[in-house]
Amino acid sequence: MIGSYGSKYKFGFHSDNPLYKIYPEYERNSLNSPQFLSLFCLRGKAQVFTDLILLDDVLGLLEGETVHKLSKNEFVVKSPDSFDKQICVENVSVIQERDGTSYTRFDFHNVKGMNKEANLALDKFKHATEHVKKLSHCFQKGDFLIFKNQETLHSRDSFEAKFDGFDRWLIRLYGANSYDFLDNNEIVLHNENVLNENILRSERCF
Repeated sequence: MIGSYGSKYKFGFHSDNPLYKIYPEYERNSLNSPQFLSLFCLRGKAQVFTDLILLDDVLGLLEGETVHKLSKNEFVVKSPDSFDKQICVENVSVIQERDGTSYTRFDFHNVKGMNKEANLALDKFKHATEHVKKLSHCFQKGDFLIFKNQETLHSRDSFEAKFDGFDRWLIRLYGANSYDFLDNNEIVLHNENVLNENILRSERCF
C-alpha cells in the first residue's frame, strides 16, 4: 500500500491530514489540518528523497478557471491506505484562499473529483506539480525539516520496508501558531478515535 510505512510505489505530492478543515475553513470547534509539519530523521536511507514544492508555484501554472474549479466543494477525500480505519469526506474543495494566501488539502492518491469537470481540474493540478521547482532532500540521521503543511506539498520516493530494525524512520510532529488550534472540544467529544489514530500516525516512520 502507499503510505508512511514505505512502498514500492512513490508517495505522491500531498498535504498531511487532508480530511480535516484547512485554514480558511477553520472553526474553533472543528478538526483542523496541521498548520506546520516537521520531520525528524532517526534513520535515513540512501537514494530515498523527500521533495517539497510551493502551492503558489503550482497555482501559478494554472488558468484562473481551473483554480476556480479547484476551490469549489466538488471533491471527495479519503484517508490513506495506511490508516486502520477508512474515512471518506465529500463536498470539499482542493484549495481555498484567505487574506491573499492559498491553502490546500491536495493528496495525489486520495483526492478525487465528484464530476468530470472537477477531475479535469485535478488532472491539471497534478500535471503542474511535475513542472515546478522542487526542494529534494535525502534525510540522514539527525536532520530536521519544518514547513507549512497547507502551503506546500511534499512527496517521498519509493522504498520497501524490511522491518529489520534498519528501515528509514522519520518522526512527524504537527504544530500550530495558536493555542486556539488545540483548544478543541469537538476533537475529544466526537472524534476521539480519529484523533487517537492520528497521534499514533505521528509517531511512525514516514
